[in-house]
Amino acid sequence: MLSKISIIILSLFLLFTFSVLAETPDIMQILTGGQIIDQNAESTVPFEAIEAINDIVVNVKLNSNDEEFRFIFDTGAGVTTINKSLADKLGLDKIAEVSAGDGFQSQNISLVSLDSIVLGNTGVKDCGAAIFDLDNVFDSIDGILGSNFLKNFIVKIDYQSKLISLYTKSDLIKTSNYDYHLRLDKDQTGLISTPLTFEGLEKPIFCGIDTGDSKDIYLNIPTGYLSQFKQNLSSPLIESEGVTHGGLFGESKSLIGRLKHVQFGNLQLSNLLVDFDDSDLSFGTIGNSFLSNFKVIIDYPKNYMYLKNVKGKKLKTNIYDFGFSLQKVEDSSLQIVSLWPGSSAKKSGLNIGDKIIKVTTRDGKRVPLDKSEIKKHDLLYLLVKQGTKEKKIIIKKQFLLPKLIISSQ
Repeated sequence: MLSKISIIILSLFLLFTFSVLAETPDIMQILTGGQIIDQNAESTVPFEAIEAINDIVVNVKLNSNDEEFRFIFDTGAGVTTINKSLADKLGLDKIAEVSAGDGFQSQNISLVSLDSIVLGNTGVKDCGAAIFDLDNVFDSIDGILGSNFLKNFIVKIDYQSKLISLYTKSDLIKTSNYDYHLRLDKDQTGLISTPLTFEGLEKPIFCGIDTGDSKDIYLNIPTGYLSQFKQNLSSPLIESEGVTHGGLFGESKSLIGRLKHVQFGNLQLSNLLVDFDDSDLSFGTIGNSFLSNFKVIIDYPKNYMYLKNVKGKKLKTNIYDFGFSLQKVEDSSLQIVSLWPGSSAKKSGLNIGDKIIKVTTRDGKRVPLDKSEIKKHDLLYLLVKQGTKEKKIIIKKQFLLPKLIISSQ
């Protein structure tokens, strides 16, 4: 379910210290600046959906280099990020160091200014970027394409066709046939959010639009807001044992449940799956698991997002899962890092820290030790190492939340 540990980019927002700003007054200009290379250009490019991390990946070019690099397309990253190994390869000159956070912890990172970033036929020159060692959290990812690049465009995401389009002019796209219109709030780097409301909520809570959020649950809310949501829960909350997700710098536990009613713009939803985590963010997030149920247009210049229903797509109201989160460890096994109470994984006798060393199907076929491969199956036979002993365990997917009782009135 919540499968990717320590890689969910809730956001890469910058927490500048006063001394940094005082000594380098052009830092904000570097990070929020950048100009479109061709005001008349538009692009439609394919993206790769990485199931294991529920992220989308595009190929970009940097600094007039003909080589293409694999970047996560992340509307929830305030600043484009370059993998340290790629920055070293390209000989990028560091211009400053700042403190950055992901809602869990913060640490110092280096900044560079790129001559150009190009996606398809569209690009931005003089675009700021952060350098971070992504090799520890992603496989074969060169960087993260953030909102300081994306804010220059109108972005269209077709999850069903796996295509992303970038436009420089709003009149090039038609939004009148889209079902839902959501007003956006946008900060200096281009991070976007939309207000969530429901009856009884004192004031709206803003939720970031985050295509880099890889959680399976539709809505993520910091636990600091939990008291305001308790009267709007349609099922009891279930608390995880262990770590379910995190950011680049930290990790978090979770409470999962459903919300009776919520509203984003003219989009009204019932029994929406929600995840409360103990991050210190002041906003919630909506990620790919939610957005992928629609055709999406994000008009950064006009501060609007448009959603169109997709035939045959329907939001789930429960989570069908084995009930554990896994993390790849150095010996190539998969380690249990969290369990959900009442799940098959918990009832089977699995413990946090156990290592899965072999997985097979009912008919004895070997399943690779890969989270995306494991997610494809409903019943599996595991060989697990618990301390110094090995144990055979059978697990099957089941619903984690109580069955909904729909009133006839």
